[in-house]
Amino acid sequence: MALALLVPDRVVAGLAELPELPGLTRSLEHRHALSLATLLLALLFLAAASGLLRRHEWARWTFIVLLLASAAANFAGLTLIGPFFDGIVAFYPAQLLDTPDGRQFVAQMHFNRQATLVTSLAGALALAGLHGWIAWKLCTAAVRAEFARPVTGTR
Repeated sequence: MALALLVPDRVVAGLAELPELPGLTRSLEHRHALSLATLLLALLFLAAASGLLRRHEWARWTFIVLLLASAAANFAGLTLIGPFFDGIVAFYPAQLLDTPDGRQFVAQMHFNRQATLVTSLAGALALAGLHGWIAWKLCTAAVRAEFARPVTGTR
């Protein structure tokens, strides 16, 4: 996102006017808001992690919610794979895609789409399992007891 902020507004406006440009690349128009949202989310994670170290109950619940939300976001991101590859194929003229090389390109993009979907799904499942396990551990009696007692001293 930091690199996206370096793209001048006139370049973004020119890219947005290209009808053959995949819709996902038009997110550059919202690069400032996306960068701010990313920064705020990172600060929320930092605050929750700091609060966890200090054994604050609010931080435990915040971290659990963030873990579960990020696991869900990984699955939501899977829905972007199809439009991404469709946008790549749509970028090329139909007469080019109707040639033997074009058909081979479309077949390769179809394979890439499926491979990306399978590997991304595997990653999302692995992260969901890990995040679920951590969230479950944060809800166990032993961990809850750590957050229930008053914290002594300064950390």
